[in-house]
Amino acid sequence: DKDLFRRAKVWGGLDLSQTTDLTAFVLIAQDDDGRWHIWPIFWMAADLLEDRAKDDRQPYDRWAREGFIRATPGKSIDYADVARQMLEITEGMDVQEIAFDPFMIDTLKRHLLIEGGRELPLEPCSQRFGHMSPGLASLEIELVHERCRHADNPVLKMCARNAAVQPDDVGNRRFTKKKSRGRIDGMVALAM
Repeated sequence: DKDLFRRAKVWGGLDLSQTTDLTAFVLIAQDDDGRWHIWPIFWMAADLLEDRAKDDRQPYDRWAREGFIRATPGKSIDYADVARQMLEITEGMDVQEIAFDPFMIDTLKRHLLIEGGRELPLEPCSQRFGHMSPGLASLEIELVHERCRHADNPVLKMCARNAAVQPDDVGNRRFTKKKSRGRIDGMVALAM
């Protein structure tokens, strides 16, 4: 229900990638029945879709054709394109906060100002145990109570299949990859 994102308060998580990886921007909004609607947006460099699909054994190229992955031009993520699209997507939304990992954020912030002349309410959220644990606990509660809707997004489902929870010595938890190549970016952005 994308209309919900225009009339309700919205929160987001942003997991920026290496220049040749998957970038995830996940928005959430709660409906009147207490269910969280999840709008995952993913980007990957257009010229790498086929190679990444072969390497990871995932249909990134098909998902891009179907609109589940937004292809930025070239052989690396175009942060200017990501910034422009983020501004377009969030236009008219009551965005409360967008949690982000500090990696590459200065580049994105610069492009946000250049592309749209406005800032988004960005809030740092390191992917260390102590910072990720509260978000992961909240997400787990909402999932267990079946209060999350994600429109069967295949990229987010892939990220969920690849994600495992890793505890530290004092009980804090964060997502980790089950496999060395499996992408978990969507789940990390959702937990943030």
